[in-house]
Amino acid sequence: MGMYEVNNAFLSQTEMVHDGRYLLLYFTLGINEFLRL
Repeated sequence: MGMYEVNNAFLSQTEMVHDGRYLLLYFTLGINEFLRL
């Protein structure tokens, strides 16, 4: 495995983590909006 493959795998992994954080953020924002109604 060269540096390129390692870098690629690392990038896709961090992208998944960021997606999870954004999902959590949108989820909590949605809950807050829902509770305000």
